Amino acid sequence: MEGETARALQLCQVFGAEFQGEIGLARVEGDLPRCHRHGSDADARQVQVDQLANPLHRPDLEVRRQPLAQFLADGPPPVFIGFGSSQALDADFMLDTARRAGVRVVIQGAEDLEEPDALGIGTVPHEWLFPQMAAVVHHAGAGTTAAGLRAGAPTVGVPIFTDQPFWASRVSALGAGPQPVPYKNLGIDALSAAITQAVGDARFAQNAARISKLLAAEDSVAPVAAALRLV
Repeated sequence: MEGETARALQLCQVFGAEFQGEIGLARVEGDLPRCHRHGSDADARQVQVDQLANPLHRPDLEVRRQPLAQFLADGPPPVFIGFGSSQALDADFMLDTARRAGVRVVIQGAEDLEEPDALGIGTVPHEWLFPQMAAVVHHAGAGTTAAGLRAGAPTVGVPIFTDQPFWASRVSALGAGPQPVPYKNLGIDALSAAITQAVGDARFAQNAARISKLLAAEDSVAPVAAALRLV
């Protein structure tokens, strides 16, 4: 049992920022809901803790960042569009949406895409990428939402199921993004209009930056670690 507790504490340290963001996001100007991140999430990653101890400085990621870094340097901050493992939208839809909104775009899950104003990427750490975005568009999962707000990026939530509608509504209620665009109501017109709002209204960026500072100042890891020590 002691070994399991030690590993849990180690995971807590590795994923500390993620825990901090998810718990803090709910606490900022609101009530903390009774929701939990289960240990199976960590198991599903199928990676060793030591490989994640410094996720922003992995050689394999440096290779992937090279064309992305050039794309970022070639123009104004783009908008990120990605739906993680859900793969809810195809690349053509996301590209057409970005064109309608008139923004440069980074599309996760479309690695073959390379155009002057659009670049497809694979896995890139959100904590490195999101601070360089004009806005982020995603499914509003707890971890991705927290990453966007820690980065101070306006967020367009496209909730699909489970807890995602809650996190998407929290972002909007806190003024860090426009009203969510539920997946069941999704269309190019609706999503492009939300993106235009997110990047065009300075209040969203200002509120996201404010929340980022609040999350950075809150230590939500310590209570989790203290609870694990009681196991």
